[in-house]
Amino acid sequence: MNHQWYFIINPVSGSGKGLSQWKQVQKELDKNNLNYSFEISDYHQHTIELVKQQYQKGIRNFIGVGGDGTINEMVNAVMSVENPDQDVVLGLIPVGTGNDWVRNFKTPLRPENIIDKITQYNLMRHDVGQLETDHDINKHYFVNVAGAGIDGQVVQNLEKLNANGKSGKMSYLSSAIKALLNFKSPISKCFIGGEIRYEGATLLLTASLGQYFGGGMHISPNAELNGNKLDFTVVQKVSNWIVFPQLYKLFTGGIESISFVNKYQNKLGQMENSKKIPVQADGEYVGAYKQIKFSVIQDAIYVLH
Repeated sequence: MNHQWYFIINPVSGSGKGLSQWKQVQKELDKNNLNYSFEISDYHQHTIELVKQQYQKGIRNFIGVGGDGTINEMVNAVMSVENPDQDVVLGLIPVGTGNDWVRNFKTPLRPENIIDKITQYNLMRHDVGQLETDHDINKHYFVNVAGAGIDGQVVQNLEKLNANGKSGKMSYLSSAIKALLNFKSPISKCFIGGEIRYEGATLLLTASLGQYFGGGMHISPNAELNGNKLDFTVVQKVSNWIVFPQLYKLFTGGIESISFVNKYQNKLGQMENSKKIPVQADGEYVGAYKQIKFSVIQDAIYVLH
């Protein structure tokens, strides 16, 4: 096995902070004579190609410089190879807008601590979520939160803002409000552990390994990165006049007190809808589908933290 570290840099993350952060990291790596190589990601999903190429060469230690989209592409790369190696190590130096996955760690990777993190090789096992949809033979993977419904539409709105150079900390909230005003809820059957737990008009079903999404919304306070289960959130469709006064609870961890929100923990969840609805994984738009299945793969990777 090749023990060198491979860095993938997203140059547009954090409104261009990715490259400046990488220069600081590279300076520390060179000063301490660490064995590494790197590549700049040039386009959407380029990171998947780059990681797969290096994986085939025997490299198993990968660190991204970017946001939630970067770590999502990294995990999709390593999980999509045949018989993926469970000794793969992933890490992320966060420079994105949301940075929700790294909120689960007390001390995220930074240029000033990267040498200590690498030399101490402090690892933890991390589950990976698996997302399957109707009419799509490809499986999708996530390390934080995936969902179907209004959050998928929020991601679509965000992508339009990013394409127009309007990304920022308030982008998710403005996109969420816009989605609430425009999203047409399907009639859904929500299965948890094979049993129907809710049937009716549905705003969303999310499956969480991490606790945060949407730039700090505390959607799953009881979720665990390595608990061998997913934390499911089912949000029933109610009037926006009922929803809006409760939105602050998404940031305070009080989501379970909301009357139209149901929480469950299980290894398996499924959603059958009356029409196609948008689906997202770690803030990346996956597509629109009628049937969505979420499951967990235990101890699938290591994470440097």
